[in-house]
Amino acid sequence: MKKIILSAAALFLGTAIHAESCATSVQGFYAGVNAGLQQSTGQLKWDFTGTQTFQKSSIGKKTFTGGLFAGYQMGVGSCMIVGGEVYGNFANYNETIIDDIDVSGPTNTWADKLQSKLNFGAKVRLGYTMSPRSILFLGLGAEYSSTTLKVEHVAHGTGVTVGEAVVKKTRKSINFAPSVGVDMFTNDQIFVRAEYTYVFPINMTIEQPFKTTAAAATKTSSHKVRFNNSRFTLGVGYKF
Repeated sequence: MKKIILSAAALFLGTAIHAESCATSVQGFYAGVNAGLQQSTGQLKWDFTGTQTFQKSSIGKKTFTGGLFAGYQMGVGSCMIVGGEVYGNFANYNETIIDDIDVSGPTNTWADKLQSKLNFGAKVRLGYTMSPRSILFLGLGAEYSSTTLKVEHVAHGTGVTVGEAVVKKTRKSINFAPSVGVDMFTNDQIFVRAEYTYVFPINMTIEQPFKTTAAAATKTSSHKVRFNNSRFTLGVGYKF
């Protein structure tokens, strides 16, 4: 019986030490770099007639992305962590759609260009230390981005541009950006990270006046875009 009690006590003590190491071994400030692929998707709708009868087109493009991150995390309880993180990413997204169907008369062509380059964010990280050297985490963040929609009216046939032939609009917004990932420590300081992030979409609209002929009444071409990003990155970091 004495041996059983001693064995049970040793097992309990070992488990407690392991739990404590889980909570504290990953605690502290950290910083790192990452790189990966960003999938950008746009849903474009346009209306040439002013009757709110929209035609639709979709665009999708994968681009390289890379960035920096830094934060702090601390152990809570046995194996949970909480922390905060800031980051910045660069992704040179640049895509053009040619809209060339005008059912109202002579052909009018619009070139719609969508651009997005930089984004910055901050998030709360909630994690579980699966071992003293690995963390499964969920990120709840908000991301700032600047997206530009440029619409160029290229008149064909007897089409006539009214006002500016090129209209550009930039939307600066903050969007919800949840993420999920894993940190794996190779030693007490260095870790590698795999992470997936989804950025909730933004909506933009440009309305551009035009005429089918010089003597015709002015119509309005509406261009609406719904744009979102998702990305998968691999990174390496250092815990101070």
